[in-house]
This record gives sequence, structure tokens and C-alpha cells, in this order.
Amino acid sequence: MRFRYPLQKVLDLKMNETSQAEWMLSQALSELHALEEKLQALHGEIDFCRAKLASESHMTISDMLMVQQYTEHLSAMQKQQEREITKAQGAVLERRQELQRKMLDEKVWQNAKEKARSQFNALFLKQEQERLDEMATIRHARASGTY
Repeated sequence: MRFRYPLQKVLDLKMNETSQAEWMLSQALSELHALEEKLQALHGEIDFCRAKLASESHMTISDMLMVQQYTEHLSAMQKQQEREITKAQGAVLERRQELQRKMLDEKVWQNAKEKARSQFNALFLKQEQERLDEMATIRHARASGTY
């Protein structure tokens, strides 16, 4: 006799939801990482422009203004990127919390299955012991001639 959990489909669904939540967290983390890399590139570009302004003594005023405007544009992009990173960090936090909820829910269902399996095993062992006891009783009765 095999154990069959009547709510296995529910457990499978919970496991699938956990996997999906893991995937969504992974996606949110990769998006955050990409945004952080883009921010680092902006930092590098801004540093390069500032170094260029500081080191070039033979630049024309119009070139200096153009580099300065470009630096300001990059700074505005940097601030926008920082806002996007803050949003992405919030999304990562939400996805982590969602994953924790899904994992807890799955654990509850796993525990219910294990409890049902333990009860099944206990019942199976009890029935098996009853059969063995009955067989022993019949053998004893035959040996003593009362059966």
C-alpha cells in the first residue's frame, strides 16, 4: 500500500509559486545590478569630463561650455539613475518579502504532507501488527488444538 497525499496538487501549486517568486526576485536583482552598472558608467563619464576641464589649459571657451553642459546633463542623468535604483531596491525588497511568504506557505503544506504521511505509516504499521497478532493467535490456537 502506497501513500498518496490527497492535496498533492495544492502542494505542487505552492512549490510552483515559490519557484516563480524566486525567478521574480532573480529578475529584480539583475535589473538592480544593471542599473547600478549604468550609474557607475555615468560616474566614470562625469569624472572624465571634470578631469578634462581641469587638465585642458588650451580649450576654447565654447568647448569648455560644451563640456560643462555635458557634465550637467550627465549629473541630471545620474540623479535620475539614482531614483531608478531606489525604485529597483524597493522592488527587490518586495520580491524578497513575497518569496519569504511563498516559502513559508510551501513549508506549511510540506509539513501537512509529512504529518499525513506519518499518520498513514502509523496506521499501516498498526494494521500490519494486528494481522501478525491474528496470525500468531491462529497458530497458537492450532498448536493447542482449540481451533
